[in-house]
Amino acid sequence: MKTRAELKEMAKKSLRGRWTDAVIFALLYSLIMAAINSLAGGRLESNRLTTMNWVFMTIQMLVSGAFAYGLDKYYLYIAKGKKVGFGMLFDGFSQFGKVFVLWLLMALKVFAWSLLFVVPGIIATIRYSQAWRILIDNPKMTPSEAIQASCEMMQGHKMDYFILGLSFIGWVVVSILTFGIGFFWLLPYADVTASHFYLDIRPNIVEKIKAKVLKQESDAD
Repeated sequence: MKTRAELKEMAKKSLRGRWTDAVIFALLYSLIMAAINSLAGGRLESNRLTTMNWVFMTIQMLVSGAFAYGLDKYYLYIAKGKKVGFGMLFDGFSQFGKVFVLWLLMALKVFAWSLLFVVPGIIATIRYSQAWRILIDNPKMTPSEAIQASCEMMQGHKMDYFILGLSFIGWVVVSILTFGIGFFWLLPYADVTASHFYLDIRPNIVEKIKAKVLKQESDAD
């Protein structure tokens, strides 16, 4: 497996000549999500949720997964050296049902583990972290299969992924000191690095998926 330094260097190489678009994409995503979250929060009347609060909270729940899918797809394609476009942010809506179910299952599972304590919740988040990228690469998979594949892929790699995330702490500090502006550079850098992490460990799960498909075809015969 590649080192953190190697993964980060690969991310920088992938982003070379693409930084401007990658930052604009992060800004676009952030503005859309900020607007949705603001509407979902809304203005409370007498400390009670209004009908409009509930409407926008429902919208927020429905679209969060689709935008998360589009975000990861854009930066995964950059890591792969493929052509990308701003319209990819909305690609998750093309298979809305599957994407929503994946988002919902992940949210419920992480929430359930978080009830035990903070640490189990963090571990669960890392365990399911590759589900979006797996679904992007394998659109015929069901949400449950993508989650299961992520769990299998992250076996023996959860600490590596956790430490990789911690290695961006300096960028987080800089982003805070720049009143949040730095986050528009951090998001592409961190996501493309995470995508290279995924691509580095992906061969293991790809072989498992192929074996599973062959077994299912064999059983069907």
